[in-house]
Amino acid sequence: MENVYFDYNATAPLRPRVIEAMREAMDIIGNPSSIHAPGRQARKVIEKSRDTIKKILRAEACKIIFTSSGTEANNLALLGKKYSGYFISAIEHDSVRMAVPQALLIPVNIFGQIDLDFFEQKIKTLPAGSLVSVMLANNETGVIQPVPDVIKLAHNYGILVHCDITQAVGRLDINYTNLNADLLSFSGHKVGGPKGSGVLVMAPHLHLNSLMLGGGQESGYRAGTENLVAIAGLEAALLDSIENLKDQNRLQILRNLFEKKLDNLSSKIVIHGRQALRLSNTSCFSIPGISSMTQIIHLDLAGIAVSAGSACSSGKVKTSHVLNAMNVPENLANSAIRVSMGWNSQEKDIEYFISVWSNLIKRF
Repeated sequence: MENVYFDYNATAPLRPRVIEAMREAMDIIGNPSSIHAPGRQARKVIEKSRDTIKKILRAEACKIIFTSSGTEANNLALLGKKYSGYFISAIEHDSVRMAVPQALLIPVNIFGQIDLDFFEQKIKTLPAGSLVSVMLANNETGVIQPVPDVIKLAHNYGILVHCDITQAVGRLDINYTNLNADLLSFSGHKVGGPKGSGVLVMAPHLHLNSLMLGGGQESGYRAGTENLVAIAGLEAALLDSIENLKDQNRLQILRNLFEKKLDNLSSKIVIHGRQALRLSNTSCFSIPGISSMTQIIHLDLAGIAVSAGSACSSGKVKTSHVLNAMNVPENLANSAIRVSMGWNSQEKDIEYFISVWSNLIKRF
């Protein structure tokens, strides 16, 4: 039995360069807040990582705050300041949706893209001091959102913008200067970094209140001793992914080949968000009559790892709020699975998946 990992949007395997960086960081014994030599050595590694991330994102003037996850970074962005109101897309990650359940929702069309006309109409009515939150790329469908347009419209009315770039970082060339968001958040483990690492990028003019008390670390924005090993690993993952950004072209060829093979299997298969601009590695699709859970179990028994949606929901395999927002019929939403590829994916993995999955659908 082969082992095929097709769940990179949930988490990516550690890149070899990351493992090496983390091993080196493990040998540093000092607390980064200590003023003695071991402490200064630890602090030097953290500040080097901070500077590297600024350069990668072209965000040299911004504040970089290290967190334990993308979820924590999202919560700090949304709850670290008292905003007058919230305006978020209907397809945001649960860490955004659940942090501000009172938020006004921006609907999406059947292709998974936010309704810019609706956004433009409503943004005029928001009170000053409100916050907009729209992700750059969706974790379930891979659909890329028109975030530059969102930011431009919001800033015209003095509204701040937060953008979750977790799925996009390392897969798209993100330029903070051009994007001009006020807040960016992402996680390290989606691009082959360690779990337990995250970043909030904050415009220099902004100030947030820490959600955690007990220390002045991260310039007072996050209390608690920094996770030196995770930070070093995150830096290495970003460097490796950016230096190998052309690999996304290879993944797009693989993804397109994969979807062509799906088309050849059955005319009943629906690929969600296919007509929109998407991440090169993501394919979310349905075949009516076979539940997501049945497919996941069958594939898992054959050594293939896929997901029914976002990883935070995959343990429950509940109907996707993203597909619901896209007005996907219930029978299709309940049979959707997501294949997401990454740096270690190969054409032979696709061939094996198609072989196993085709045997399953023949039984229904």
